[in-house]
Formats: sequence, structure tokens, C-alpha cells
Amino acid sequence: MLAWRRAPRLAKVLARRPVSTVQVTDVSPRDGLQNETVKVDTPTKLELIRRLVDAGIRSMESTSFVNPKLVPQMADAADVLQACLAQHPLVAFPVLVPNARGLEAALAAGAKEVIHLCRMASTHGRLPY
Repeated sequence: MLAWRRAPRLAKVLARRPVSTVQVTDVSPRDGLQNETVKVDTPTKLELIRRLVDAGIRSMESTSFVNPKLVPQMADAADVLQACLAQHPLVAFPVLVPNARGLEAALAAGAKEVIHLCRMASTHGRLPY
């Protein structure tokens, strides 16, 4: 999420170099659910995604292909992605892949777009992947 204190600086950069389009990608089905302590079942995730699509979101991170032992909320990643692609063919569903194993699983599930984490420092975002 963009910190509000950075918004004025971003506005200045965009004023110097305007862009013709901006794509907003919602991350709540992935980022918002991955740290929940209570298991969120697949139908509930798909209902959240359906509501976001109905609200007009056309790009969202539906899931991530991570180690399900370390991030149990994402154990159903393939099922979620496949349902999303089948139910909402006009929506982009990039998925997070932290490593080659995640990439292979995402591609096998039908992913058309992937996002790979790139850390600039070993202390940044110590994630359990």
C-alpha cells in the first residue's frame, strides 16, 4: 500500500512525466488474506474476488504460489486461480511467485501473469517462503 506521505512526491514526478494510463491492481485476496489466523475457505475467497470484480476491479492478485506449510492460507492457490480465470475472463489475475517452484506451480495452474519478489536487502521483508 502506498504511504500517504509519499503521495505528494509521486504527484510531482507524474507532473513532470505524465502517463496515459494507470493500472490499479487490488492485492486484498492475496495480501489481505495470507496472514489471517483463521482459515478462509476457497468459496469465501472466490466470493471476495467476485465482489471486487463487480465493483469494477480489473486487475487483482488473487493468490500466491508459496509453500503451503509456511503460508497455509495460500494452500488452495491453484484452485483459486483456475476458478478466477474461468469465472472472470476479462480480469487480469497476476499471482505472486517467490521462487522457481512457485513459478512452475503457477504456470501449471494456468497463470498468465506473475509477480516475482525482488528484495534489495537481506533484512527487507523477511517472509517465510
